[in-house]
Amino acid sequence: MIITQEYDFKRQVTPLTNKFFYRFGIFLLLAASVAAVLQNTGVLDLTVLLYPCLFYRISGIYCPGCGGTRAVKALLEGRFFSCFFYHPFVFYCFVMYVLFMGSHTLEKIFIRIYAKKSPHKKPFVRGLNFKVSYVYLGIIIILLQWLVKNLILLYSNC
Repeated sequence: MIITQEYDFKRQVTPLTNKFFYRFGIFLLLAASVAAVLQNTGVLDLTVLLYPCLFYRISGIYCPGCGGTRAVKALLEGRFFSCFFYHPFVFYCFVMYVLFMGSHTLEKIFIRIYAKKSPHKKPFVRGLNFKVSYVYLGIIIILLQWLVKNLILLYSNC
């Protein structure tokens, strides 16, 4: 007899999950800050460090990740429109990061303010919770940009 455990999508977020993502987000902020300084001073060049796309070389079509390195480089340089143009998923992750970290930071600030004034009241600012639908939206963005880029490549060669 095989026992399968079903995943309960309604209980997908716990306070521990949000705490982990918030702490990981602080680490990402520090790492991205260092990378941005190194990129903008010329010490680090992301496009030189990585090899060209092997998938594109072999097949002649773009892979779903093509443009990701250029998008991260543009993001570190503050060129948001170029970031979105190169790979919308990188820009989507950036926007979700800002929303998540900003909302949780505001929640922590307001919790401290409310704890001093009236400990029995909860703050009106709530942090953005992780949802599986955000991951699905990201997958859809990746697939759409891959399809559009390859259709442009296909029809531009005609």
